[in-house]
Formats: sequence, structure tokens, C-alpha cells
Amino acid sequence: MVASVLQFYQTPALSKVEQDAILHRSRSICNSIKGLRTEFCYYVDCQVALTQPQLEQLKWILTPNFETKILQNKSELRSINSNGSCFIEIGPRLNFSTALSTNAVSICSNIGLGNKVNRIEKNGTLTKEQEIRLIDSLHDRMTEQRYFKPIETFQLPPTQDDWYEIDVINGGENALREVSNKLGLAFDDWDIQYYCKLFRDTLKRNPTSVECFDLAQSNSEHSRHWFFKGRIVVDGKEVPQSLIEMVASTQETTNDNNVIKFNDNSSAIRGYNDLNVMLPFDSTQASFVHVKKNQSRHIIFTAETHNFPTGVAPFPGATTGTGGRIRDVQAAGRGAHVIAGTAGYSFGNLHIPGYDLDWEDKCEQYPHNFATPVQVCIEASNGASDYGNKFGEPVLAGFCRSFGQRYNQERIEWIKPIMFSGGIGTIDATFVGKNQPKIGMCVAKVGGPIYRIGVGGGAASSTEVQGAEGSESLDFGAVQRGDAEMEQKLNRVIRACIEHDTNPIESIHDQGAGGNGNVLKEICEPMGAKIYCKNFTLGDPTINTMELWGAEYQESNAILIAEHNRQLLDKISQREKCKVDFVGHITGDEHITLIEEFKYQKIQPVLKPLTLKSDLTIEKALKQVLRLPSVGSKRFLTTKVDRCVTGLCNIDWRTTDQGLINPAANGRLSVAEAVTNLMFVVISELADVKCSGNWMWPAKLNGEGALLVETCEAMCEFMKKLNIAIDGGKDSLSMAAKVKLQNGQSEVVKSPGTLVVSAYAPVPDIRVKVTPELMINNCSLIYVNLSGTNRFRLGASALAQVTKQLGDDCPDVNDAFKLKHCFEIVQNLIRNGHCTAGHDVSDGGLVTCLIEMAIGTNCGLNVNINGSGNAPLNVLFAEECGVVIEVRNNHLNSTMEQFKSKGIDAQVIGSANESNKIMIHVDGQLLIQNSTNNLRDHWEETSFELDKLQANPDCVRQEKSGLSRRKTPNWKLSFDTHKININIDSHISNAPKVAVLREEGINGDREMIASFYMVGFEVADVTVTDLISESINLDQFRGLIFPGGFSFADVLGSARGWAATLKFNSKVEAQLERFKRRTDTFSLGVCNGCQLMAILGWVGCKSNGTQGTMLEHNESRRFECRFSSVKIPEQTKAIMLAGMGGTSMGVWIAHGEGRFVFENDQVRNEVKQNYVALQYVDDDNRPTNEYPLNPNGSEYAIAGICSNDGRHLAMMPHPERATFSWQWPYVPQSLSHIRKDLQSPWAKMFENAYNWVTNN
Repeated sequence: MVASVLQFYQTPALSKVEQDAILHRSRSICNSIKGLRTEFCYYVDCQVALTQPQLEQLKWILTPNFETKILQNKSELRSINSNGSCFIEIGPRLNFSTALSTNAVSICSNIGLGNKVNRIEKNGTLTKEQEIRLIDSLHDRMTEQRYFKPIETFQLPPTQDDWYEIDVINGGENALREVSNKLGLAFDDWDIQYYCKLFRDTLKRNPTSVECFDLAQSNSEHSRHWFFKGRIVVDGKEVPQSLIEMVASTQETTNDNNVIKFNDNSSAIRGYNDLNVMLPFDSTQASFVHVKKNQSRHIIFTAETHNFPTGVAPFPGATTGTGGRIRDVQAAGRGAHVIAGTAGYSFGNLHIPGYDLDWEDKCEQYPHNFATPVQVCIEASNGASDYGNKFGEPVLAGFCRSFGQRYNQERIEWIKPIMFSGGIGTIDATFVGKNQPKIGMCVAKVGGPIYRIGVGGGAASSTEVQGAEGSESLDFGAVQRGDAEMEQKLNRVIRACIEHDTNPIESIHDQGAGGNGNVLKEICEPMGAKIYCKNFTLGDPTINTMELWGAEYQESNAILIAEHNRQLLDKISQREKCKVDFVGHITGDEHITLIEEFKYQKIQPVLKPLTLKSDLTIEKALKQVLRLPSVGSKRFLTTKVDRCVTGLCNIDWRTTDQGLINPAANGRLSVAEAVTNLMFVVISELADVKCSGNWMWPAKLNGEGALLVETCEAMCEFMKKLNIAIDGGKDSLSMAAKVKLQNGQSEVVKSPGTLVVSAYAPVPDIRVKVTPELMINNCSLIYVNLSGTNRFRLGASALAQVTKQLGDDCPDVNDAFKLKHCFEIVQNLIRNGHCTAGHDVSDGGLVTCLIEMAIGTNCGLNVNINGSGNAPLNVLFAEECGVVIEVRNNHLNSTMEQFKSKGIDAQVIGSANESNKIMIHVDGQLLIQNSTNNLRDHWEETSFELDKLQANPDCVRQEKSGLSRRKTPNWKLSFDTHKININIDSHISNAPKVAVLREEGINGDREMIASFYMVGFEVADVTVTDLISESINLDQFRGLIFPGGFSFADVLGSARGWAATLKFNSKVEAQLERFKRRTDTFSLGVCNGCQLMAILGWVGCKSNGTQGTMLEHNESRRFECRFSSVKIPEQTKAIMLAGMGGTSMGVWIAHGEGRFVFENDQVRNEVKQNYVALQYVDDDNRPTNEYPLNPNGSEYAIAGICSNDGRHLAMMPHPERATFSWQWPYVPQSLSHIRKDLQSPWAKMFENAYNWVTNN
């Protein structure tokens, strides 16, 4: 049968909130637009004609919940394309198979349509220079295009654009310049001279275009870091060490606890050798889990930036920055475990529409080939959050900074932004070292297929100044695109390998800058290999040889394995549905070395003293400072990113602006804040602390290289005194952009030179810590000034920035030993229970530190600060290094004596109270008297304005207004938590069995396995592939668990593909139905599993024989992650919640589609009366529909429902991520005893399941 393309239309394509957002954006380009109508078109490329039953299956997959009639065969919008309307259809390029298509085809393959459906794409349709600008704003021009007629075929014409020779023999340097401009290779004069001599005079042959492209990527600053490795000359005097030697020298004065440093994709420090590790008996098939005792695991950290791609295309740039860093963790040693991430964003002045910030200059121009700062702020954080959410990596910490000023007749602004991504992981002690390549070993690529994306990224990001005229298409083409679902499958393969009795991975490297050309040379060094182009899987059939070798397509790692392990790797990859290509074998040759020299001069900036206007009141200054993005609330970042997935999780750092005044102070303060952030979690010892140093600097511009050197020297000397050290890091040294001015000329805008220090250390007991939450009763506050002076300097402070100044005198840390002693004192106070809260003084100064502690506790303060003769504005707003700690009154005197004995400047400044008033005195003078609520509003204001740009504005307004009514949640327990019995050390023989069933994209299975295992179950890790292959069946199990995640990336609706796989495989469906009907079984579905159970009809009630309950997108129209209050109804049917009726407590929620909806009133009323198992409640434990207390807008505040007999339970919250007390981010004082227990109240629900099974 002839292949055909089927078309299915869905109207409308978007919700009203989403359409309004597009309309608002479009009207800023073309204000004559009156309205907007939308529809989606699914194009399905069928290899053969589908039968009617197959067609019905396909339509079921594509049809939204309860909307069987909404899928049409004809477009509504094409038929009304008249009367001045403009019809626009946007969809993926024909040569680019999207992640949606990959996942949708995977779903089809699972239900028996794999050899019939080749591709499924979804286009959007909407009912002139302005039209072009409008179209540009609505699509990603790298991967999408406009269509003027419906797609009739996905077949592409053959391409002839392959490799060719560059005529250097006859054309010399000019030939190299021409190919550099054509391909965007960023060759500088030195490169051209060297390569010309190499090929023309030494090798005596012409290079190919592939070789030139390879040289550009492999030898770019991004890949080779020649600035840090080269000889440095400053003001005619050679610096004794290269920068890399300088930072490595910090290792000489610290504990020798690095097991990996400076020589792998990540660094690692020695962890612990007495750990209990849970893993499957056999990772190649369905398998029960067990606990291996006394295992050695080391701690990994890595960090990098993705600045250039994020500046050009913020969302995809940030997704791939996150994905690349995740692969850095995966690729440590012979494979490692990903645990958690960090994220940071630095961007220019925001210029939020309709929201003026006084320090932002509206006259400044921004380049059209870079995203605007507000776009970077929103879209980059969306991209990083979305990728981590779908992959299943929690983001735990970060920073957010905005800066743009002119000084010294230069404009300094993050037009080229910073997108920082850090990652923590663990590695088995036996896999720390990579094995050397040996002749005959197989070279394999694991992960996604090759696409024409990210071509030339390494070279493009190393260009001295980005934004040159005519470079837009090359810049955009160098941006990668991410697929978190594929990365998750890749991670499953690596984890299965390292958890297998015989780890087949000999060596592993992640693919990043330079693509295959870099990673394959890296993994084969020094032996060499033969690589075969025909062995690569192509996602785009038009890929040529140069693109195959140099494209930085994502979600791909290179590994070496022995020939005899090919079958093992194949078996693992098939189970996890992740492609493995065996692309070559080790032969034996090739080694590359590069040495370079640099000469720099210092340029002494002309700095003006900070002058504050006489009418600047404390109140006005405070209001301005609290609205600065670096100071105020980061709520717009934190609530949209998963912070709880895996149920595991610590890390801290600092980036400062003081380098604009004093580079050396910048280096010291960056280290000092990393240390003060780490201070409040008890670690093994300070000398065990290791750091990643990340440098984002316009180092190639005049004067800037010398400033970087000065910063690095100061940082290293300061670290040596503290006995901590650098063990890795990355650099991005092209931090500048060219901006075209209104007069037609251009200026270079430098980003502020930035150092980010990320500190990590072993933590013996993660429960021994304090937070900024104040104890209040019988405690006092102590302010510790660690600057080493009694001065309060305002240079480069938030106050200076909001007054459009910089200043000439910035904070510094003059005595490293006082900081070291303070760290040790505070650690002992926490260890002994004398210190009850703590917070570092940072952006916004001491006053912001105090206000944040009051906001976090929802309390009042009464403090009096001794200003030592300094002006009150300086005392309150100077960002001198320091901490505020809360200490129990009966240990106050002894604490002060400890500080005094070490010569540390500490003063008792007052205490917290249960009022809602903050009163701050300086030298006895009352300067701030305001309510906590009012100051919180100022602190939250900018965050809420940014939130309106990314979420449902009505929800944002509701959250803002509700903050003033918030109080401490009145959680109550109806049972004794001490009676919960958990035991991970031993299990009885013939324990009842449960299966945790996962599909591709599920990321919450391990914490679910742990929760059931610890109460006594024998737990099996089972994939849907295992059920389809009939390698295991469900008859032996008493419990069936559907965990959370993003099955098939939720491309066709949450859990829709997972449901189709189970529903349309007759043997699997029969197994499930048999299990469901047995009276001795139970099931639990959480998040994605809850959505699945609703679709399958396992919970709730039916309407006219079909399932009547579904889950839709959150009212906020975004992913929500919060620790929400929930209550279990008094008379619950759910067997897993027995004895818990009336309990209210906190629980993690993390979802984008969690709103329960019902087909009709009959179903709605019946569910309300008979099936509700869990509800969202307010602070007084009353069911609520108020956002964000009800995070998704579910009717009747429903968070979970059950079956009529209570055996089957489905809920959106994640109790499995809160079964241990240390997983709770907050516990009210009324339940403080929970902190002392290992298990949390949620463990009872899993114990209930065990008790029910053993009694039935």
C-alpha cells in the first residue's frame, strides 16, 4: 500500500491563558491584531493504510480527555481564512524529527503500529516586515518553519552538500579565511597562519572542510581552555604559573580527599564506605531489589555554563546546558549516578513591561540577535527547569542576578548572559578510574540520533565578541536542542551498566562541544580508532559528513566496551529503549597537544566615590533594594522546578560584582560566601571542602585578562589559608556582545567578570543543620562581622546599583583565619544544639539578611545594631562578609566568649518575636518600623511581576494577595508516629511482593521502591517492556505500583501513551485486569501513575461505562513544585490510609497536569461523596480551592481518589518523597518531634499496605 500522510485537527490548540500571552506578545510587534484563533494539526506519516481498529487506536492516542469529537479531519481555520485575517501554520522542519514525534512513534510501536507509523508531527495554526517579525516570534527557526499548504509527504530530496577540499596549496591564508567565514569557524589570525603552514608546508596537502571544522571545534577556547593553560604576561612581567597551575596549587594546603580532580568530566571527593545501597539483583531484566551493605560511594560535583546558546535562544540553550552538565556527572569514571542540580542566571536590566525599576535606563539599545534580558530570565529558567523536571533531577540551589550600568565610559551589562548549571552525584569507589583503551575494544555511541543542530557551537561560543553583523544564522545554528526523555533513557542504560555485576563500561565521555569529532578522539586517546559513518543512526537523512562529525546534537555519550560485552550492552539498551550504535574499534594512534602564550596589561579604572542623595531615606532605599532581582524573592524560579524528585538531596556558592572595583576582593568574597553558605550544615571538616571554580569573563578584551589573573591569585591565596581547594571548573572567556546604536555605529558591551565558587563536602548526618527559620522563644540573635574591620563599605552593593552607581570602596575579607575560626565555632554550636538558626549576610546587606529570616519564619524582630560610628545606611546595606545566628539564651554568654577568644567581631543584636512587626535600630535609633507582611510584599514584588510573564496572571495575583493571610500551618496527626515500624536491614523470608511498574520517562521509581522495601515488602523493578515480552507476569505480586514522572515526555497528554501501551496490548491488558479483580491485591498510582489509573478507570467511578475522572493542566498553566498541606478525610475508604483519617500534614507535589476534572455532574457528585482520599487544605486544615494552597485548581480540593473498595489509590502528591523526616523542608514547632525520628508520618501509609497484605 502506498505511504500516506493523515491529518487530524484539534480546535482550539491553546487555553485562553496561553492564547492571551501570544496575543499580548504579537501586539507588541503588530498592534493592529484584533484577535487570535488556534488549532493543532497532527500529521501522521503512515507506511501502509491503517485498518479501522488501528485508526481508532491512533485517534484515541491523539484525542484529549473526554473530547472524542474534538479531533476533526478538516481544518476549521483554513476555511475562514478571509476578511483580512492572516492564516499562519508553524511546524517542525521536514528534516527534523521532533522529540514529540520520537515519543509518539514509540507509543505507536508499543501498541503494534511500529511498522505502520513512521512519524507524527504537530503543527500549530493561527487565524508583513511585521508579518515576518510576527512569524519569527512564534517559532524556532532552527527546528521549525512556516507551511503555506498542508504536508503531503515527509520524503526529502537527496542532498549533495558533502565534504570538499579547501585549496590552501594555491589559495593560502585567504582560502582558510573564506571557509572560516562560510562555516562560522571563528579562526583568528594566529589560527589561519598556523593551519596554513601545517597543511601547505608540512603535510603538503589540502585540508577537507570536515578537517577545518574539526580543528575549529577541537581547538576552540571552549574545548581546549588555552587561556587557563597558557603562559601569562601582565604589564611585561611573566606570571610564574599558568592559571590552571595556580588553582591546582590550592590542593597543596588541603586534605587529600579528592579521588578525581582536574582530569575527568567531573570532580569527586572521598565519601563513605559504610553505606547501604539499594539496587536490583539483575539490571538487564525485571528483578527484585536488595540492599548491599558497607558500600563505598564517593561524592561528585561538576559545574559549567552555557552562555552563548542561552543568549541566542534562551529556552533550548538552557535545556542543553542542563543536559550537558547531567552527562558530565554520568560520564565520571566508568559511569556515575546523577543526584541533584543547581542553577544560576545572570542577565541585564529587565525592563519588565509596565513595571519600572528606577535604576534601569530605558534609552539603552539591545542587539536583535540576542534575546532580551527579561526573555533570558524567564525562558532560560523555564528551559533548565523543564529539562530537569522531565529527566528527574531536583534543582536545590542557585542564584539570579541582574546588572547593567555605565562607568569609565563603558557599558557593563549581561547582554551575553550567564546560564550556570551545577550537578552533584555519586560514584562507586570501584569505578573511579577509567580504563585505558586497548586494541580491539568497541567504540559505541549511546543515546539519541544525529541531527543538524548545534553545528559549530564550540567555535561560536569562543568568539571574542558575539553579535557581529551577518552572524545571526550561524549563531542560531550553533544552538543545540534538548530531549530530556532521551537523556533519561540514556541515564537508565548507564545506571543499569554500573549496577550490573559486571560493569561493561571501560571508559565513558559525554558528547558536548565539537560533537563526535571531540568526544570520539577523547575516548580513543592515545590509541586511535577507526570510525565508520555508516554505523551512526541519523535522525535527519540529509546529514552530511561534516555535520555528522561536528554537530553538537544532544543526549549522546561515547563509551568503550570489550567485544565480549556487546551482547550485554545490547540487552540493557533494548530493555531501556535507548539506541546503541557500535561505530568503530580501537586500532592504535594519534595524540594532540596545544601550548599557547598570552600577554596582557592592566588598565586601572577611574572610580568615583559613592554619593547618596540627602533625601534618600532608609525606607526608600530598602524598598528599592528589596525589588532588585539579586536581592528579592526567587519564587518565580523555585516553584516551577522539581525540588523533590528522587527523594534525595546540598550545595552552595557565591558570585559577586565587587570585581568591578577590586578584583582581588572579588576573589576572596566569592570564596567567603561559599564558606558562609556551607556553614549551617555540619560537615566532616573544613579541610575536606573542595570547590569548582567557574569563570565567566570578557578576558580577551583590553585590560580584562589581567583582572582575571588578579582575581585568581587572590582566590587561591585565600583558599590556601582556609585549607580548602579547587578541584575542577570551567571557563567562558568571551563574555561580550556587540550592540548597534541608533546612530548606526556599534559598541562592545562587556559582561561583568564573574567568578562562581561552588563548595561541596561530606556531610556525616544530613539532619544536623539549621536554616534561617527562627526558633523565637528563649533565643537571641548574634551578628558576626567577618570583614576584619569595623567598616561598612557600600561599593558594588545592591544599594549602589539601585542608585545607578558603583562606588570606589567595596567590601573585603581581610582575615581568612577569623572566617575559619567562625566556621568551626558555628559548626560546633549546631552540632551541640546551641545554634537554632543561621543566615549569611549577602546581597542587600545585613538588613536584608534579617528581613529574610523574619519572612521565612513569619515573625517579628526587635534588634539594635552597634554601628561603630558608621552611617546607618552603610551599616544596614553594606554587603560585608558576615552571618547572623540565633542562639539559645542559656548558651549565649559562652558563645560570645568563643567569638571573643578568636578576636571575631560579634554582637548580640536582639531577638525574634511572634508579632508581625520588624523594628531595627542602629546605635539605639529606630530606623525601620514596618510589618513583616509589608516588607515581604516589597521583597516579592519583582518576582511576582516576572511570574505574570510565565504563568496564569490570575493565579499569580491570587498568590500575591494570599501571602498576607498566611500563617503557620496547623498540621495534626491522628496516630503515633513512634509506632511505625521500618527496617531496611533485614527482611523475612517469603515477604509479600510488590511490582513497581515503569515506562520510559518515569523518574520516581527508586524512591517508591525504597518506601515499600523499608516496611518489609519484596520489591521488583519491572518495565512495561518486561510485561510485553512476557518475561514476567503479575500473578506473583500482591501490590502493583505506578510511580511518577513523564512517561513518553507527556507528549500527547499526561500518561496517555503509557495508558495506550497497556490498553492496546491484549496480553498485558488481560494481566492488569486479572490483577485488578483479585481481592487480595492493592495498587498505588502517584503523579503520572495517578493520571494513568484515572485513564484506565482503576479509581473513581464511571459514566455510561467509560471512565469519568481525568486530570488536566494546572490552572496556573505551568509545572508546580511545592510542599503543600493535605488532609486525609475522617472516613477514608483507602486501605493504605487506614488509621490516618483526620490527619493533616505537608507533602511534596510536583506536576503540570494535576487538576481533577469530571465528565459530568453525576460523576462529580459521586466522587465527592464516595471516592475522595486526600484533599488540599489551608493553614487551618480546611479544604481549599485557593491558589497555591490548592496548587492545580482541582474541584473540591481533591488531591487523591480511590476505588469503591479502597484497594486502589491514586494521588498527585508524592508521599514516597517524604517518608523520611529529613525529606521534609519544613516542620512547624508543634510537630518538632518528627525531626528526631528517622521515619516521617507518611511511612505509615506504606506500613498500612504491608499490614493489609499480611492480614488478607
